[in-house]
Amino acid sequence: MRVDKLFVKNITLTFLFMNFLFMILIVLGDLFVNLLSYLENKLSVNDIIYVYYLYLPKSFSDGVALSFLFAVSNLIGNLSMRNEIIGLFSCGISLSRILRPIIVISIVISIILFFFDNYLVIDTVTQRDAFLKNSMGKGSSDRTVIIRDFAREIYNIRYYNIDNDTISNLIIILRDNNDVFNKRYDVSKAEWVDNKWNLYGVREFSKIGREVVENFYESLDGKGIVNLEPEYVKIVMLSSKTLNFSKLISWIGSLKVENLDYSEALFDFLNRIFFSFRLILLSFTVGFISLALRKNIFILSLLNSIAFAVVYVISIVIFNFLADLGYLPITVASSFTTVLFLIINFVIYKFVRK
Repeated sequence: MRVDKLFVKNITLTFLFMNFLFMILIVLGDLFVNLLSYLENKLSVNDIIYVYYLYLPKSFSDGVALSFLFAVSNLIGNLSMRNEIIGLFSCGISLSRILRPIIVISIVISIILFFFDNYLVIDTVTQRDAFLKNSMGKGSSDRTVIIRDFAREIYNIRYYNIDNDTISNLIIILRDNNDVFNKRYDVSKAEWVDNKWNLYGVREFSKIGREVVENFYESLDGKGIVNLEPEYVKIVMLSSKTLNFSKLISWIGSLKVENLDYSEALFDFLNRIFFSFRLILLSFTVGFISLALRKNIFILSLLNSIAFAVVYVISIVIFNFLADLGYLPITVASSFTTVLFLIINFVIYKFVRK
């Protein structure tokens, strides 16, 4: 239908143009905030360019919602202001038929954005954060304790270099099948080479009878001592938010197998699924409000888009906070915003239909 083509063309062109502007603003804003820190840590121009090369997918993703909502608000506002929407109604075209191309576009973009966010964006942001940590001399320096095999393997990691998979100041405590202390290793440095850990500067404490015997090794093969993959260490130290969707599912499965708490990872998983509906929900809300206003002013369309996007994000933050405090189950907290905006859309739709 010709109307559908006009709607799709209008929304697409406005969306791409506004998203380009939002990308520029987001990148410039981030540069303005962090430039002094980059200069203080002596990052070169090439390093800064590389940082923002990795940041481009994230800035694109962050601008998608606002730019698409503005495109919808601008289109509906134009139709209402020129009374073209009334002309469409008089031709027997229903409101749902008018909104159909918007629904289709929002669904298509939402599906694409889901994979874009959960694979490319997460991977590039993780690379960017790792690059900045190592370039600025921070690394992952907080002590991290990893417990495996029902607390029969305990790893205390002081520093992990993400780039070359090196652990500094590692303490390993091993217990036997009866949960009795077996050995302890104090390792100055551990390197991941050829799919295994090589240990350097190792102090070994073994329990023999009632005595503890100490041995020292300049180097030691870590096979059978360190049962950790580098990817597993990164996941624990960087949190589930650094994992793409496939790895997140595997990570939840691993935590279940290890009989460890996986509620945080599951919460992240559910949030990603429900957050992918944001364009569909918000485009309805913004579209209905634009119909109710019956006018189109640039700043009004922009404020309309920003207002509901902000309300959506703030509601997610509030419900997540309540879930963290234990006041809401994670399934309720992750889905509450989606349900809330479904109700808002239904109420506004009833109002517009009158």
